[in-house]
Amino acid sequence: MPETFSPIIWRNDQTPAINENNLNRLEVGVDAIDVRAAALERGITAPVTVPYATSITLNATQGALFRCTATGDLTLDDIVGGTNGQAIVLEVVASGTSRTLHFTGSTDSIDVAAGQRWIGTFRHDSGANTWTLTDGSGGGSSSSGNSLNILAPQTIAWAATITPNAALGALFRIVAIGDFTLNAPINGINGQTVIVEVTASGGSRLLSFAGGLSSVVIPSGGRWAGAFRYDSSGDVWGLDDR
Repeated sequence: MPETFSPIIWRNDQTPAINENNLNRLEVGVDAIDVRAAALERGITAPVTVPYATSITLNATQGALFRCTATGDLTLDDIVGGTNGQAIVLEVVASGTSRTLHFTGSTDSIDVAAGQRWIGTFRHDSGANTWTLTDGSGGGSSSSGNSLNILAPQTIAWAATITPNAALGALFRIVAIGDFTLNAPINGINGQTVIVEVTASGGSRLLSFAGGLSSVVIPSGGRWAGAFRYDSSGDVWGLDDR
């Protein structure tokens, strides 16, 4: 809630007096305005609570984080507003029992267990007028003409060298039947995150990275997962988490 203040009318030789309490109260108000202005300058906005409905639409001009407590199944119908490259996050908490999250135009859905939370990051491309789920488990590709673009997990066939294509999805899965080198993804947009999951099959496998990152030995049947984030200013993918 924004701070509220009652104005003080100052008049010569009349109360209220210019004293310590009144001056400190004035200073608190000025400080609160400074903090709020700084937050707005950095683009920080309060989380937006989305009332539950069977179909919801998010307005990206209202904030960057949207929270919905699902008391039933629901569909994310659309995202409106937004500037090119803008990212918003949707959090869905399943209340009472497990709930299913659908996407208009998508052939798949997400089941959220009772009491659990699903988090998805959507990024706007004004050229195509689409919002793409760039981080978060999602379903099949959307139908044409819809502004939501939910990209399915992508399976990449094993090869000695693999280069994920970030334009195809946000989650890539590889069953490694031998050692291999993972190149940086291609076709990313600024701030985009892609996750690469590697499962070692038939024996332990050596995962090497082009660009000098330390290699990883994955034990037979074990799984490695890494999140890569793209910085277009340096044209580099950083390994955020592994």
